[in-house]
Amino acid sequence: MKISEALIKKTASLGDILKLPLNSERLQKLTENYVVSNKKIREAIGKQLPIYLEKDC
Repeated sequence: MKISEALIKKTASLGDILKLPLNSERLQKLTENYVVSNKKIREAIGKQLPIYLEKDC
């Protein structure tokens, strides 16, 4: 069953008013895109990351 995006957003807005567990802030956190650059990770760690290649046979 597919729930409309508008309904979810309206429910989250209602959660802001009624102090429900699903509110706009939590909805934003649940739907954020977490893309991390490998270059930034290498710079933070300070060394080269190991690379593993596996071939399925």
